Amino acid sequence: MQNKYIVIDTWNGDGYSSDNGVEIEYFSSRAEAVEHAKKRRDEQLNLPYGEKYTPYEIDGYIFGWGDEQIGDYGSYQVHELKEKDFAIEIQVNVNTATILNKKQYEQRIKELHLEIFEMMFKTLTTDNYHAETDLENYIYFQDNNENFYHGVNDYDYQYRFIK
Repeated sequence: MQNKYIVIDTWNGDGYSSDNGVEIEYFSSRAEAVEHAKKRRDEQLNLPYGEKYTPYEIDGYIFGWGDEQIGDYGSYQVHELKEKDFAIEIQVNVNTATILNKKQYEQRIKELHLEIFEMMFKTLTTDNYHAETDLENYIYFQDNNENFYHGVNDYDYQYRFIK
């Protein structure tokens, strides 16, 4: 496999949901990917409406913006892809993106489903009548199977397949 780089978008601010990873782009060089990530981050900083955000950079591959006071953050992250990379796990609350191979992805989905069913079982066997017992409140099913998992151990997860 030739060098292949991916730029992944994340957002945990007002209105975030399954919109993480919708601007994914692929590049043949790290320099092109970094240039794109910085450009997209700078465009977010210069939007004519909304909050004024502070830019940040982490380790030369995460280019973000945010507002510590209101807690809204976003990023464009550059990752090098390997031959067996299959999916991206975006931990939405904290703007992390992890590249998974197919076996890791399948294991993560199993773990999340187990956590959800344990939470639902605890709800059904206690007197907590206000807790969620409907699966659709934990998993937002997408037509393309890039599902969004909500409120699993205090985190939200978005999955995107690598194409």
